[in-house]
Amino acid sequence: MFSIKAEFFVSPTFFSLHSKAEECMSYLRETNLTHLPIVDESNLFLGSLLAEDIETLEDSDTLEELGYELEHFQLIYASDISLFETLNLFSSNDTNILPVVDRHRKLVSLVLKDQVLSFWNETTFIDEPGEYIVVSKKYDTYSLSEITQLVESNNAKLYGILILSREEDYTYILLKTNQINTNAILDDLRRHGYIIDSNNIDDMYRNELKERSNYLNKYMNI
Repeated sequence: MFSIKAEFFVSPTFFSLHSKAEECMSYLRETNLTHLPIVDESNLFLGSLLAEDIETLEDSDTLEELGYELEHFQLIYASDISLFETLNLFSSNDTNILPVVDRHRKLVSLVLKDQVLSFWNETTFIDEPGEYIVVSKKYDTYSLSEITQLVESNNAKLYGILILSREEDYTYILLKTNQINTNAILDDLRRHGYIIDSNNIDDMYRNELKERSNYLNKYMNI
C-alpha cells in the first residue's frame, strides 16, 4: 500500500552540461520544477541543478559553469519504492522532482511531488481518523519494529510511521494510531526511552514541525 505506483513515473527530458541555459530555463518555467536532472552522453545520471542557479546564467551559457553545484539525490528504480522514503527525499532536499535511475545509474524516469502528495492524501495514514504522535529518541537506539510492537500490544492499530527529521543526536518520528488506548501507548513509549514531543493538536512543537515540513502542513490536518 505504501509504495509508489507505476503511473507516478514520468518520462524524462534529457539535459546535459552542454545544454544552453535558455533552453533549460524555458523547460523549467513550463514545468515549474525546482531542479533539473543532468545526464551525460549515455544518459547516465550526473546529478541535478537548482533552477535558481540556472537562472543566474546568461542565455547563451552552458550548464558546464554549474557542474560543481550538482546535487545527487535520487531514487533507485524498483517495483516497491517506499512512499515514505520518497516523501522524505522530497522534504530533505527541498525539491518537487526526484530522478529515478536504474542499477547502471541511467536516468529512466522522474517522480513529481504533486502526484505523490495527491496519492498520499488518500492513504489511510491521512484519510482515516486517528491520533498523531510525534516521538524522538537517539538515532542509534530507536526501532520502528519496537514502536509497532508497543502500539499493537495495547490492542491499537498503527496506520503508519514517518521519519520526520534528524536533529543533533535525535531522530523525530511521526506515527498514527486508531486512537485506542493512547495513554497506555504513550506510557509504554516513555518506559522504552522515547520522548513524547507531541500528541496534542495545540502542542507548540507540532506547530514548529508543520512549518518545517510543508507537505505535512498542507496535506495532514494536524
